[in-house]
Amino acid sequence: MSGLSAEISSIVNEAMAQGVIGGGVVLVQQNGQLVDLQAHGHADFDPSFKIGTDSVFGIMSMTKPFAAACAMILLSEGRLKLDDKVSQYIPEFSKPRIVRTLKPGYVYPPFPPIPGQPPAAEPEYDTVPARADITVRHILSFTSGLQTIGVPNGLPVQGPEDTLASYVAKLGDAPLEFEPGTQWHYSNATGYDILGRIIEVASGVSFPDFARTRLLEPLGMNQTRFGNDPAHADQTVPLGPLADTPVARPDYPSGSAGLFSTAEDYARFAQMLLDGGLWQGKRVMAAEAVVAMQTDQLGDVPFEGIRVSQYAKPVHSRHTAFTYGYGVGILKQQSPDEALPEGSFGWDGVGTRRFWVVPALRLVIVMLMPGLGVEAEPVHKQIEAAVVRWAKTATD
Repeated sequence: MSGLSAEISSIVNEAMAQGVIGGGVVLVQQNGQLVDLQAHGHADFDPSFKIGTDSVFGIMSMTKPFAAACAMILLSEGRLKLDDKVSQYIPEFSKPRIVRTLKPGYVYPPFPPIPGQPPAAEPEYDTVPARADITVRHILSFTSGLQTIGVPNGLPVQGPEDTLASYVAKLGDAPLEFEPGTQWHYSNATGYDILGRIIEVASGVSFPDFARTRLLEPLGMNQTRFGNDPAHADQTVPLGPLADTPVARPDYPSGSAGLFSTAEDYARFAQMLLDGGLWQGKRVMAAEAVVAMQTDQLGDVPFEGIRVSQYAKPVHSRHTAFTYGYGVGILKQQSPDEALPEGSFGWDGVGTRRFWVVPALRLVIVMLMPGLGVEAEPVHKQIEAAVVRWAKTATD
């Protein structure tokens, strides 16, 4: 066992011993070569399920960078434009909208709800008509104002009969939390479902078919699919409270959180991004599309951070070291709170799944822990620090 592998193993085992995580899979690549791949422990929601290096995880919001890449392919081919109105692809989005703000004296209920506490009173809002239409750019960059994590939104309920097309159509007159383009706030469960539907309309094929032919098959991501396939139940990490949610439906391709994948499969996608759209010498994405994904797309709009504990709350804040591109958060300058170097980009899934592309050190890091929430953040950061130390030493 190499020094890096031993250090990662020690970090994960210590976190398991403290009950922080049940286990997990960690993968590290440098220059396209596997440096370390290890699996530990069991599923948080089923201790009988032993995690292996080939375990399939519902990767949740790590789906979003993949969906963004699909959209960027269409953009690079001229079949989609950033400033297109969403209503050009989804007619229901041409309806007038309102922007709402909390009335004085009201606050949002705590998120997540405090166990044992009675439900908080529903807040009341002042409303004004929205001045701007939602565009593809707004959806890609989370500046649309439509559905904010941690804020009760009263969106239409998604029924078991809903398709991606039928559910997204229901969002046509949903209220906005802010005027499009003026703020960043994470539309964790809605924004990229809309993007998936836009991809369908712009491409003329289903979102899964587009993803399969343009990314999954070219990259050899043979263990990656939308939804929890019962045929792979013995390989799939149990989802616990997310098992019966729409993101687990094989017939509902959620661009927000619907992909199921392995660490090795996802590393192929991340490596393609690191290599500027190339995979094993063949072009999968246009180089300029990959650059756009990892470029600051917010400008002066405040970004709330790259960790769940930073962005999953209704109170707006600003973390000046970070910004957002299309589908990924970016470290735009070195931060004392982060070991990763400037230019690193990636995203997480429910706080416990996370990947990084680190151009400065030619690294890919994939960390898949089986639980939910912020508890895995310190573990991720320890692993990130260990990998960066090792990579810097190896290149000195």
